[in-house]
Amino acid sequence: MSMVGKMILEEFVENRSVYLELGDVVHNRLEELVKEAGLSILGIEHRIKTVKSLAGKLERKGDDYYRKLEDLTDLVGARIICFFADEVDVLGQLVEKSFQIDRENSLIWTDTTIRK
Repeated sequence: MSMVGKMILEEFVENRSVYLELGDVVHNRLEELVKEAGLSILGIEHRIKTVKSLAGKLERKGDDYYRKLEDLTDLVGARIICFFADEVDVLGQLVEKSFQIDRENSLIWTDTTIRK
């Protein structure tokens, strides 16, 4: 791994607790949105990228792609698992109102299609 990659990985490890806390905050906000919408869902999941996964990504992409930790867009991820497809659009609209969406780096699932 390059020196830049090592520095990014080290910064992530040092600040991992912040990402863990952010994951919990996002999860809790998603629970609130579901409750406000009055929907019954299968579940909400969130994850924080593992150190091993980040190291692999930095190895694959190289220094030309990532120069600092802030260049990475998927350190925390979350999903709402719905019973019905029409709930996806309802929750999607609520998420868009509650979070700043990075559309360039996001996949948006609706029904059985994926939009970029």
